Amino acid sequence: MIFRLRTQLLFLSMGLLVLPWLGFRYINDIQDFLIKGQEQAQLLTTQAIATALQGRPELLTSLPDRQDSDKQKLFYASPTDRHLLADGYDEEWDRPTPIYRFGPRENPDKIDPLSMQIRFLQRDNQLYLLVDVRDRYLVYHHPGYQRLDTSDQLQLTIGNQHYLITSEAIGQVLVLNTDDQWINGQPATAAGIRGSWVETPGGYRVELQLPLSLVSNATRFDIAVVDVDDLDQRNVVEKITSETGGKSRLLVHSPDLQRLVQGLRQVNRHVWILDKNSRIRAVSNIPDARPNLLERHQSVINRAMQGLPAVTRYTDGEKDYILAAQPILGARSVSSDGAPDQEKPIGAAVVEVATEDILNLQRLTLLKSAIATTIAFALLVAGLLIFGYRLTQRISNVRNEIRSSVDNQGRVLSSGLSTEQDSRDELGDLARDMSGLINRLYQYTRFLERMPRTLRHELSNPLNTISTSLEMMREDSKTQQQPYLDSAERGVNRLTLIINSITEAANLEDALCSESLFALDLKGLLGNYVTQLSASKISQNVQFQPPECECWIEGNDIRLEQLLDKLVDNALDYAPVDSCVNFRLAMEDEHWVIEIANQGPDIADEITDSLFDSLVSYREAKSPRDATNSHDTRNLHDSRRAEQNTSQSIHLGIGLFIVKVITQHHKGKVQALNRKDEVVFRVSIPAINPAPVQ
Repeated sequence: MIFRLRTQLLFLSMGLLVLPWLGFRYINDIQDFLIKGQEQAQLLTTQAIATALQGRPELLTSLPDRQDSDKQKLFYASPTDRHLLADGYDEEWDRPTPIYRFGPRENPDKIDPLSMQIRFLQRDNQLYLLVDVRDRYLVYHHPGYQRLDTSDQLQLTIGNQHYLITSEAIGQVLVLNTDDQWINGQPATAAGIRGSWVETPGGYRVELQLPLSLVSNATRFDIAVVDVDDLDQRNVVEKITSETGGKSRLLVHSPDLQRLVQGLRQVNRHVWILDKNSRIRAVSNIPDARPNLLERHQSVINRAMQGLPAVTRYTDGEKDYILAAQPILGARSVSSDGAPDQEKPIGAAVVEVATEDILNLQRLTLLKSAIATTIAFALLVAGLLIFGYRLTQRISNVRNEIRSSVDNQGRVLSSGLSTEQDSRDELGDLARDMSGLINRLYQYTRFLERMPRTLRHELSNPLNTISTSLEMMREDSKTQQQPYLDSAERGVNRLTLIINSITEAANLEDALCSESLFALDLKGLLGNYVTQLSASKISQNVQFQPPECECWIEGNDIRLEQLLDKLVDNALDYAPVDSCVNFRLAMEDEHWVIEIANQGPDIADEITDSLFDSLVSYREAKSPRDATNSHDTRNLHDSRRAEQNTSQSIHLGIGLFIVKVITQHHKGKVQALNRKDEVVFRVSIPAINPAPVQ
């Protein structure tokens, strides 16, 4: 299966889907880190509370031990933050609070069974008491009776004090301070007890408000309900009390502890202070409607009671919570041998905090991360797809142009590529390299196409000479055949010269690879060459303008002289008789530049780029050194003279190609240009500095 570039980029884009998963994992790790940090923070909070209470053991040891309390009936006053009116109605008592039920007794009166339910709430420094009594026949207190046991009533025993609660009608209760006989009494105004009496479908309800100081240190707290059914006789029919099998006691939060933990009150955090019997002595705020919270985490409480900090994480409903417990240590005791014993826990500080803020932060962060990741992923995928489409389109354009550059027969039709030539990336480099390769193939194709015509033109003259000589030999006598043999020999020599010229061009590049360059003075080399050229028999004048300094380069003197020979032959071919061929040598951009100028015809602009290619010749007319190429069978003398002239100037288009190859071997450049009244060939070779000692 072949996967194109677009498909590969699409699969690569799909691999970016791992980024949202990594982000999700990262957010979960951050959540765990934050929750563990919260756990440590709650442990530190409980440790601070425990440390603050360590020096005040009296706040936790005012109640009897569990061994003693097992002999008593214990009532617990639940804390509340609601505003209670003590109006006899229970709408504000909707939070789950412990309900203590008493009665009816065994074999109750089937007509009027007596029972009561008691609930307690604590708010600030006040205690609220709600008593629901089931009593079908109500008998209210009558002011005309001196005895107090002549009406339905509540009997409240707090420590050594006895308070009788009754009412003459629905409304405010009458609170009287009596003795243990509950017969005579006086109004208990100083006690600060007030409340209301209301009737219910099955009896009546009494709601009382008491000062917390009245009951906080009381070792006894008992409630009794007295039933009187006969309005005339007003005799006590039945009495139910909370003292079943022993005295009862009310457990309230310590006011001092309560004030201490009020400063820790927060919306999502709850603080409990427990004594060593796991009884709640103070709470910062009212827990949510989650009954038996501490009982469900008794293992954490037990660990704290053993002197070890503990923390747990749990879910209740749709919320997550952290519950931390820290032991509150008492003073060190001294053993029988005088050594201090280990501190023992006298209670525990328990803190519960909701992780809702952390989860909300996680959800918000996850939402933001999901949105940002989705947008970034969409933009990235779109960018990759656009990039892939553009890249494949560019590659397709280069491929199509390369295909169009070659026909079905393998001939190169164009001299290069026009697509992606200005791009500065790797595709642009590839396109430029391919363009150079196609250009070289194009030049080679042109070379192969021109070779038959060039060889035919150059070989036709010696072949005609040989053919004419043979014809004349058949017509003339044997005594006159020597001139014709000489003419045929010259034709053969001309063919040999053509073959040698082609061989020279073919072997030059291989020969240059094995030749090294060395330092030489270009000024001396050029001066000697011009001197020898001036001494030869040529019809043009030669001038040389050398610079004053030495001109050092890295080169090969033999190859440079071969280069000068080709340029001079070309200049002499076109320079008029008695004209001047000028040699110049100058420094330009750290290169020594050789200029050979002649006063021949200008070079056409369209042939400048291909002038130095192999087997390229643009000689459309005879140069001053060219003789006629016509061969008249009737005039062998004229044909022989033409052979003598043309044998010295074979125009295969190889001379300037040899100039280019030698120049490139010297890391230089060669060019031909037209100037005012002259044609100039320039060869630039890098200079070396400083000049070495010869």
